[in-house]
Amino acid sequence: MTRSQQNKGNDAILSDEWTIEAAIAWKLQECCNAADNSRNELMEELDGLQKSMLENEYGEKENDINTSAVVSTKGGAKVPSKATSATPATTTKFKNRAVKSTVPTITVHVTVLEGPHKGQTRALTPKTNAPCMVGRSAGAKFRKSGLSFKEDSEVSTTHGKFQLLGRKIFFTDVGSSNGTRIDNEELRKNVEYEVEDGMTFQVGGTIFTVRLETPN
Repeated sequence: MTRSQQNKGNDAILSDEWTIEAAIAWKLQECCNAADNSRNELMEELDGLQKSMLENEYGEKENDINTSAVVSTKGGAKVPSKATSATPATTTKFKNRAVKSTVPTITVHVTVLEGPHKGQTRALTPKTNAPCMVGRSAGAKFRKSGLSFKEDSEVSTTHGKFQLLGRKIFFTDVGSSNGTRIDNEELRKNVEYEVEDGMTFQVGGTIFTVRLETPN
């Protein structure tokens, strides 16, 4: 029976036996069934397309590996190269190998000229993510890698910091109470100032000079 004949038969049944509500409900069910069938067919096509794409991608990767494993000789023939003996694990190891940093290490040599800590010297190595802190605090990051002027009551607990930015050293007053002076010039708070060799700093009642040592 053709679809047109089936529809005519259905129309006859609908007109003779069914109520309007029942006919509408039946027609909606027919539409839903047709939509479900179309969706299932579309999902099958999408699954097939996805499998095909994965197979093609896998095949291309195998071709790349095989191509990289041969080199041309003078006669034009291709022979396996020594690189074919390397396993994927070895390749991954080379890819993950850390690259040596090219950022220089600049040492800031500090000599205290005036104040309660007069005569003290210190060598600082500021980093981009690890600045050398300056202040009255006796905490570890001040004592071990920064400058701790714990005997100078005019120095703020956290006074300032030396930091490597790019390939230069900068000093920042992080909001001290009595401020910071470089070569007798008052610094603005929370502004980075480039440090040059031979500069004189004053924080509170402490005066110190800096000497920069850069790698050759």
